Amino acid sequence: TSTRPVPDRGYPRKTRKNRNFDPRVLAPGADTDTVGESPAARRHRLACENWDAPVVVTTNVQFFESLFAAKPSRCRKLHNLARSVIVLDEAQMLPTDYLLPCLRALEELAAYYGCSIVFCTATQPALAYDPTEFKKGLRGAVRELAPDPTRLQRDLARTRLELLDEPLGLENLAGRLRQQGQVLCIVNTRQRAAELFRLLQDQPGARHLSALMCPAHRSRVLEDIRGQLREGAPCLTVSTQLVEAGVDVSFPRVFRELAGLDSLVQAAGRCNREGECDGLAPVTVFTPEGGVPRAFRYAADSAREVLRHVADPFSPEALHRYFRTVYWKKEDSLDSKGILDLLSDPKGQWFFRSAAQAFHFIENAMLPIVIPYDATARELLAALPFAEHPRGILRQLQQYTVQVYEGQFQALDLRGALEWPETEQGDGAGGCAVLADMDFYDERLGLVCQAPTAEDFIF
Repeated sequence: TSTRPVPDRGYPRKTRKNRNFDPRVLAPGADTDTVGESPAARRHRLACENWDAPVVVTTNVQFFESLFAAKPSRCRKLHNLARSVIVLDEAQMLPTDYLLPCLRALEELAAYYGCSIVFCTATQPALAYDPTEFKKGLRGAVRELAPDPTRLQRDLARTRLELLDEPLGLENLAGRLRQQGQVLCIVNTRQRAAELFRLLQDQPGARHLSALMCPAHRSRVLEDIRGQLREGAPCLTVSTQLVEAGVDVSFPRVFRELAGLDSLVQAAGRCNREGECDGLAPVTVFTPEGGVPRAFRYAADSAREVLRHVADPFSPEALHRYFRTVYWKKEDSLDSKGILDLLSDPKGQWFFRSAAQAFHFIENAMLPIVIPYDATARELLAALPFAEHPRGILRQLQQYTVQVYEGQFQALDLRGALEWPETEQGDGAGGCAVLADMDFYDERLGLVCQAPTAEDFIF
């Protein structure tokens, strides 16, 4: 184990040694003690848990997993969906393995519970029923809300796509990026983003964005990037796809590793966003040397197939063709867990618990680690063990949380890099793992963690 001394954090702590717990159940706010909860805090908590408010903001994961849940505590809020308007932002992100159960649930809400469903995205998925291409699509009164999307896209076009024929190695790609004054390069994986940034970190204005950086850190980096772009200063940014949705930033030039066409269009939305370039700004799409990672290969191959046959890859027609291709090819696996079979037995036997256990949007659960990134984070951590109602503090600490895979979590734990703030009751506050050794957090790359090696198991 690590022999480095752990600095005094100013709050009681314990490491994982001699603790009997499973890190996979950890999550900020999970199983938080509510003894002594104030009436106001209790009303707020129940409103969140029951969706008992005029406007509710939640995630696609929480929304759909609640619809297919089997526990009363997770289902008791569903009655508040009746006669509501449900807006699904970034609708193209619905996982194809669960697409059919999601569509059937939305049809049920619209047909029998008075709900209106709005799919909100710049890359509209082709989810409506089509007798020739997508017979399993949404039935009913499905219609486009925007007036003449094809004309709007044509009139507002600010980018053009360039597809490179030859694969690019990291060194070659880095050489091309060095020739640009202000450029954004988006790659598919955290590892590749870190490797590419290391080749470019000596360049003026080099920046890196990744989900291994806590949200508070990313926000600061984004502010620096916007300032550089406004001033016309050199700005060379390497990022994962996290920059593609909900990030208001505008570069005169974008490079994008080959991925699904929806990702390519979203990447183009970070280019010439404010019309600062004369004419159409280039979005260069490249294939990495060694090929696209397996997790992205199917979408990338579908995008490449569509790009061969369309004149404007950013048009609604191209996106329609892309999504039809994706859904048509995966028609037999749009309910890969057999959720609908569990809920439509011809003998009338519905297996709710089995369906709930099988319905998980995120297959490889990730584990949270709180980063004491700045004085605010350290103050919150210092107050957490003594808080009468820790939920509010845990919610604020989400701005300082990084999600990692279980292997990476274990590697950090084995190296003595994690600790758990101790409550007055003698238990970790909310199961909150904290990075104890900031040597594992790089100011430019974020959390530095690898899967455990053989040396980690030598004591």
